[in-house]
Amino acid sequence: WYLSIIKKGIKEWNCVMHSFKAVFGTKNWASVRYAFQFRYINGSFIDYLLTKQRLLLDIEKDMTQISLINLMVIGLPLYVQSKLKRADIRSVDTLFEEVANLDIAREPVRPRFRQNIKTRDDVESKQTKQALPTTKVIKTPCPICESLNYPNRF
Repeated sequence: WYLSIIKKGIKEWNCVMHSFKAVFGTKNWASVRYAFQFRYINGSFIDYLLTKQRLLLDIEKDMTQISLINLMVIGLPLYVQSKLKRADIRSVDTLFEEVANLDIAREPVRPRFRQNIKTRDDVESKQTKQALPTTKVIKTPCPICESLNYPNRF
């Protein structure tokens, strides 16, 4: 490709760059599909919005603000979407401010069932406190094993 550009005598950088993108650019829909299907999984909402914005602008630089906002909000969880007022958000910066307020207000999730779980140390200390009197257990051989000629099995 480079040798053909030199032989053609093209000196303008815009023409070279356009030719390079036409020859070596992505010709499949994978990046577009990934950008549209990218959703929030965990972590900060702001990190998600920044990544989604970058992915969307990589596939289409002249996307309108409203389309960009709509596609970014769609990937957020439903409870976050319901807290955002669509009429108030007219720019990406406003979206970032609103989501940052929600992100700060969010507390880390603490499972409720952890209060009732006993740790190993709790169980061991309880066992030592309530030590049962030692009783000697008398083991008798298994009658089935003895009949099959397997001695010393209990």
